[in-house]
Amino acid sequence: MGKRHPAGGSRPGGGQRRGRERRQAFLDAAATVLAEQGYEAATLKAMGEKAGIPTASVYYYFSDRHEVEAELMQGHMGALRELIDGLPPLLARQRTSLAADRTGPANHGRAPGGRGAGHGS
Repeated sequence: MGKRHPAGGSRPGGGQRRGRERRQAFLDAAATVLAEQGYEAATLKAMGEKAGIPTASVYYYFSDRHEVEAELMQGHMGALRELIDGLPPLLARQRTSLAADRTGPANHGRAPGGRGAGHGS
């Protein structure tokens, strides 16, 4: 008998790759179900059915729906970071400006030094 590996396969990498592929297929299906059914109606069961993965197997990869949602959000944030990082250098000032805009509404309309825009001493 061959040595068993944590992902369930008998060959190094074989079972792990299949596990990663199933996990990704589930995440893709989960994103589709959330988009089609909405946040309130989407269930792990529906996500698993869409991916062709039995509900019991879904719990091997994720403990609950919140973990699925967190993973989807991390993926979306990573993709967004890659897009922003890939912007041409000419947009560097705009990227910096966008980041500054995220500091909150208290800074809108204020000139450097804390005075309102267009107001003298």
